[in-house]
Amino acid sequence: MRQIYIAMMDAIIFVQETASGWQLQELSPDGQPQCLLTDTTNANGIYCGTYDNGLWYSADGGQTWQQRGTEILYPTITALATSHIHDSEQTPLLWAGTRPGAIFCSEDNGLTWKERWHISPGANMPETPNAAAQINQHSIRWIEPTRENKDHLFMIIEQGGIRKSTDGGYSWERVSAVEELDGHVVKIHPHTPQHIYHTTGGSNPRFLPQFRLRIPPFHPRVIMRQGGYYESTDGGDNWQEQTAGLEQHHYLWSIAIDPADPNTMIAAAAIGFIQAHDPTFATSYLLRRTNNGPWQRSETGLPQARGSLIATVETTEAEPGTFYLASNHGLFRSQDAGLTWQHLTPQWPERYRKQHVQQMVIR
Repeated sequence: MRQIYIAMMDAIIFVQETASGWQLQELSPDGQPQCLLTDTTNANGIYCGTYDNGLWYSADGGQTWQQRGTEILYPTITALATSHIHDSEQTPLLWAGTRPGAIFCSEDNGLTWKERWHISPGANMPETPNAAAQINQHSIRWIEPTRENKDHLFMIIEQGGIRKSTDGGYSWERVSAVEELDGHVVKIHPHTPQHIYHTTGGSNPRFLPQFRLRIPPFHPRVIMRQGGYYESTDGGDNWQEQTAGLEQHHYLWSIAIDPADPNTMIAAAAIGFIQAHDPTFATSYLLRRTNNGPWQRSETGLPQARGSLIATVETTEAEPGTFYLASNHGLFRSQDAGLTWQHLTPQWPERYRKQHVQQMVIR
């Protein structure tokens, strides 16, 4: 039966498929969840990175938690990942990204951690008033190990762009063909490891305030007018912007790719960061793209865009053609590659209606 962990802003929701339907349970690691990672060596193991309280691990599906990673120098854990190991006797490498921006690695299944890299003064980063501000401004938004070489990884630095390492995370280079700094997610297709997908917050913003006859009367609108999505089919050496059909929705957040088809994908989008993340002005959409065609809205079975904080979408290799979506409205599933959606959690707690989903993992 499928098990899904959803990190909200004040708890983790464990959603489990049972013979009588989908059931919810709230889990409470010691801190505000920021990111999740399932343990590939323990069917009930899960890691949770928190805001300002470090890394936590549960060996029993989230019922009890223990702190891990006391060697990680910074208390805010913003990204977690596992290397793809083809040898069953080899321990996978675990990766953790932090704020301030640094990369840590564990070679013993999360028991101990060592720093591999950190942002230093003079690094190729956007200008800030001083070195201390530069270091503290940026966090590691995403880590994506490649599927062919454990020493090759991609990462995204918040307001620092996408980078690639070919030496096990000790050094990183900007992927120069992608100029947008507000990177969000980079993913690699499981069966075509040279095919890489990258969402960003878009570029060329325009501020268009809107007045209305209700509270608040001022409706801020920052519209991103270009960019938002890039693809590489050669392992990240060359990238192509693929924005046909986005219209005004160039702020792309999460993305999921059909495990059975590298040319079918779902992405969460908005006109800009305010409509994506602010509960007062939330308006976000779900977009679908197939066969290298234009992006099109995927709406059947989903709540209306207004009132929807930008969603997190995921897939699992065990269910080709199936997508999962988590948002402030609950958990949804599409079993027809994103054409229609079914609401799995009508009992969604009311307080989550104004909370942003931090991350979702599927087991």
